[in-house]
Amino acid sequence: MNAPRLLTIYSHRACIDHDMGEYHPESPRRLETILAMIEAEYPAILDCTLSPADTDLFKTIHDPAYIDRLIAIDHQLDGTKDRHRIDSDTIMEAGTLRATRMAAGAVMKACANIMTGQTRHAFCATRPPGHHAEYDRAMGFCFVNHAFLAAVTLIDGAHDTQHDEQQHPAPKVAIIDFDVHHGNGTADLTRRRAESGLRDVLYISSHEHPLYPGTGIPAIDGDAHGCVLDLPYPAAMESSDFIALYERSVLPALLRFAPDYLVVSAGFDAHRDDPLSTARLNEDTFAAITTMLKNLRKPILSILEGGYNLEALENSVQAHIEALLGEG
Repeated sequence: MNAPRLLTIYSHRACIDHDMGEYHPESPRRLETILAMIEAEYPAILDCTLSPADTDLFKTIHDPAYIDRLIAIDHQLDGTKDRHRIDSDTIMEAGTLRATRMAAGAVMKACANIMTGQTRHAFCATRPPGHHAEYDRAMGFCFVNHAFLAAVTLIDGAHDTQHDEQQHPAPKVAIIDFDVHHGNGTADLTRRRAESGLRDVLYISSHEHPLYPGTGIPAIDGDAHGCVLDLPYPAAMESSDFIALYERSVLPALLRFAPDYLVVSAGFDAHRDDPLSTARLNEDTFAAITTMLKNLRKPILSILEGGYNLEALENSVQAHIEALLGEG
């Protein structure tokens, strides 16, 4: 039996096939750039042997009627070069649903391999992103919420293997989202779960305000019975202030919640060179935050979200990977 890996990277070229148009910031070139770097620098820990997730899986976290609408649109687009505009910046075409299914397939394989001890940590280099996808709608380049799917899968998988709740308390998952935009979709799904009586997911989002989608304000949105921690920050956030925010607010919240697993919505669009924000972080900032989370000594499943300057994205992803591979 092979020794467990410290980190496995999951990706698939089907995720490149989703194309919302030549000038759209969420471009196939994002993943092409990342994959070229990974194939050159980390080929031994790259796993592209993925299977697309079944669309029924999406109905476990999303409104089934919403998923059926996506399937119907996919059928209309099959074999054409047409595009279907969900909203002003979220567009489906013939490759979209398969890319989404493959991205979810990466998440499912990562969850399985973390739970069985085949890998300690995982990074899913996939697209489209997911953290804006709410219970019943796509938005913000996102169709299915992969981070929340990962959290529920890890919880349910642990329940399936641990039958004695006295010896094995119910598992908990914290989702940490450092994308520059608020993950309204993950907050929505976490809030719904908390309101149903399940308080086993904690969602923490640090995000620039005001930026799209304009949500994530604690005084307005509330904390969902302590299961949502929104940390809006002002424009032009510097690296030192961002790291201090995590030390002051994120780490204590994680220590109080005591999760069994960490899921990271790894968006790199708070980089100083990114066109969609004013934040002034750099790749060293993302490495520092990743190391901070890794020092909690919990398995980490990280999923690519935003990041739209190709050079900054490549450098930030590599810094994130190196931090996951680092000691601790």
